[in-house]
Amino acid sequence: MHRIANFPTWVLILTIFVVAPAEELLYRAYAIERLGALIGSRWTAGVVSLSVFFLTHVPMWGWAVALTTIVSGGLVTIVYLVRADVVALVTAHVITDLSGLVIAPHLVRWPLPDMHMASCGRPAHNRPRR
Repeated sequence: MHRIANFPTWVLILTIFVVAPAEELLYRAYAIERLGALIGSRWTAGVVSLSVFFLTHVPMWGWAVALTTIVSGGLVTIVYLVRADVVALVTAHVITDLSGLVIAPHLVRWPLPDMHMASCGRPAHNRPRR
């Protein structure tokens, strides 16, 4: 997460709207259907696709965060295998990424008046003096 913390918000939002559809089309729609046709099992194809999805997230996010993609990716893979609704998956992916990468970090940085937080996120008594 620290690698993207300094990206401008507009870059994050644009990236999310490009990456979410690309990942859902590649890892769910294309990979599962194509691999499933080759090996004869969409469910096995789903497991293989999920494994690759997980491994591709390791270099950017590290092992701990990438492990969470097994859960979220597993859920959307199951939804795809049952419903094959790529639009729903893209929508869920966009909402999830916006929540975790844009909205939540901005909420954490906002001042919390009832806790006497400075605008930089530090308690008022720890603020540098001018």
